[in-house]
Parts: sequence; structure tokens; C-alpha cells
Amino acid sequence: MAIFAKPGAGKTILSSFLIDHHQPKQADGSPNNVFYFFCKNTDADKNNLTAIIHSLLYQLYKSPLDQGSHDSLSNDLGQALDKSGPRRPVNFVTMWQLFSDHVGRTHSALIVLNALDECQDPQSLVQGLKSIVATGTVTVIATSRKEAHLDKEMGAGLALEITPEDINADIAAFAEAMV
Repeated sequence: MAIFAKPGAGKTILSSFLIDHHQPKQADGSPNNVFYFFCKNTDADKNNLTAIIHSLLYQLYKSPLDQGSHDSLSNDLGQALDKSGPRRPVNFVTMWQLFSDHVGRTHSALIVLNALDECQDPQSLVQGLKSIVATGTVTVIATSRKEAHLDKEMGAGLALEITPEDINADIAAFAEAMV
């Protein structure tokens, strides 16, 4: 699902709420698999595909996987690192394939990506997200400003646009409470 809104409309607050809401355990006591990343165009460590996939892979690695799944992920990560060599980082495509293969094996997962418009060249990521969603076990929620290239890429599926009219009453109530 894509959520489009203008700056200051609450995309980051909404993303944080979704993460906090879905982090607790499920009714049967099993943990929810929630993975997230907050893009920021002014921070080189938070605005590129490599940073996103590194973070998602780390979160997956640290998630409560069963021992067999954890061992399989560790083995696959080790092989990818060995193939890349000591001086070359593993490329995005390889890391994305690892992530999508292993996250697709989870019972269910939620991926929240905030401010996708602040990421450099997000088209590869959006295509990868679409393929993960097709597995049926992973839900993706991505927020962004409504930019033509992202609207075209992400808008084909389920999309929601937050308009100023949607939040004016909330802003007025907050301002009144603060005054």
C-alpha cells in the first residue's frame, strides 16, 4: 500500500504508529515480524538502496526466526559475502534477493518504509517490494510525497492520499489544546 501526502501531513507519525501497533505479539503469543526504514534525503546513510537493504537484512537476522531459518539466512549471507570478495560490498540485487527469499518464508511480515521519495533511485526497491507482496505473506506500507515517478510505480496497487482536509481538524484540535 502506498500512502501519499504533502510535507508535514503526518506520514512519519503514521509510520511510527504502524510500527508500534504491529510490534506486539500476536494472539497466539508468536511475535510479529515488523521491518522498517525511515529514508532521509539529507543523510547519506539513510537515502540509498544499500542502506535500506542493510537495515532490513539486519532486522530480519535479529528477528525471532526458528533455528533452521536463522541458520539458512546466516549461511546465505556468508556465501554472498564470500562471493563479493573482501574489498567489494555485496550489491543491492544480491542482498535484496536474500531478503526477499527469507522474508517470504516467514508466516507473515509487515514492511514499513517511510519517505520513499527521499531515497535515491527507488524504482528497483519498488519493483522488489511488489514481488515480495505477491508471495501473499508480506504486507508493505510505503509513505511518500506524491511525485510523478513514484505515483506511477506505486500507484498501480492500493494507494491512499492524505489531503489537507483530512488533517485540518486534527491540527486545529492540537493547536487549541496547546494554547
